[in-house]
Amino acid sequence: MALTELIDRAHRLRRQEEELHERLAHTVAELEQVKHELDNALHDDGRAVSTLSEEEFQRLLGELDDARSIAVSVVYATPTTQKVEEIQLSTGACIEDAIMVSGILQHFPEIDLARYKVGIHGAVKPLSHVLRVGDRVEIYRPVTKA
Repeated sequence: MALTELIDRAHRLRRQEEELHERLAHTVAELEQVKHELDNALHDDGRAVSTLSEEEFQRLLGELDDARSIAVSVVYATPTTQKVEEIQLSTGACIEDAIMVSGILQHFPEIDLARYKVGIHGAVKPLSHVLRVGDRVEIYRPVTKA
């Protein structure tokens, strides 16, 4: 691989890392909000999230997740390999969220979401497209001339 390609790849991976850190910070803040809402909901019972055991808290989160999660798949193929990742996401997640959560970018570092098109079941969509249960997120390689 040429030096310029390696530098471009390093910059792209750094941007992806920064995006993941931002998403993580958002997720942590969202989890804190859920804890606060749980505290308020449990207050009527005279209990607070801080008094729940870790097991009780995880069970409550699981119940929330079950009610607000969707199953989707993320697919990418090269001429010799195909990767399909089945994942669970929160309702309201978008294509970009699915790609980041799937880990597919780690398996195929050549994927550049700024250049590659993405879609659902063969229809090109923006990265911000909100997913539904059963969607198949596809990452399309650029067409090259033979």
